[in-house]
Amino acid sequence: MHGAFEDEVGAAGVMAAAQAREDWIGEQPRTVEELFSRTETEPAAREIVQSEALKVGTAIASVCAMLDPAVVVLGGGIGSNPALLRPVRETTAALLPLTARIETSMLREQAALHGAMAIALREARDTLFFRRGVRAAAL
Repeated sequence: MHGAFEDEVGAAGVMAAAQAREDWIGEQPRTVEELFSRTETEPAAREIVQSEALKVGTAIASVCAMLDPAVVVLGGGIGSNPALLRPVRETTAALLPLTARIETSMLREQAALHGAMAIALREARDTLFFRRGVRAAAL
């Protein structure tokens, strides 16, 4: 289920921001990966990543203010991109006096897949070995 935040900070939102700009030094990037790879040499790419970091950092600060997690892990193809980590940390630190540790997932774009597999395995195990909250007898 997607909402406005996912639409804004996801790949479609990032690429829409890239396509809305006319100040590219070369051709517009065709993928998010290409855009992120051009942050060192392309001011437009750098500004889009900074804008992305502001949005993600603000969201993290909002969650941290309510839930006070010890760590926040950024995953997915965008969230785990190294170019995003420092500006997200800076944005969050500017908004909160004490913030959670913010790290990138080693799973990168596979994070959602691994999470879905873990949930499916847990549900399968619970279905097979537990009945009404009581562990089924071992065979």
